[in-house]
Amino acid sequence: MRADQSGKTDIETIARVCHEAVRAYCEALGETALPPWDEAEDWQVEATLAAVCFRVENPDASPGDQHQQWMEEKRRSGWQFGHTRNDHLRTHPMMVPFEALPATEKRKDLLFQRVVDALSGEI
Repeated sequence: MRADQSGKTDIETIARVCHEAVRAYCEALGETALPPWDEAEDWQVEATLAAVCFRVENPDASPGDQHQQWMEEKRRSGWQFGHTRNDHLRTHPMMVPFEALPATEKRKDLLFQRVVDALSGEI
């Protein structure tokens, strides 16, 4: 892991660790896991980098704010709500307000934030 003298880690490394943490979390829940970071699609990498940057720039943001950032990023890329996730049609069932998410999805946003915080020196 690359860290500067203050103990802060670079954004790309944080994004990689976040991706792998979320991937492991999904796998533990029995959900379809994300591909490993080195096999992720460009849009997945870019979305994770944007989410990490959002958290670093907004360390007081709530998990709901993080989810809102994710939805805005998805919308900009042409995604919309759909009852099932379909990467080709760009539909996703989690494109709903944070309050409407299942508890497991809310914890995913919190997990993401905690990983960023731990690696960026914001804890």
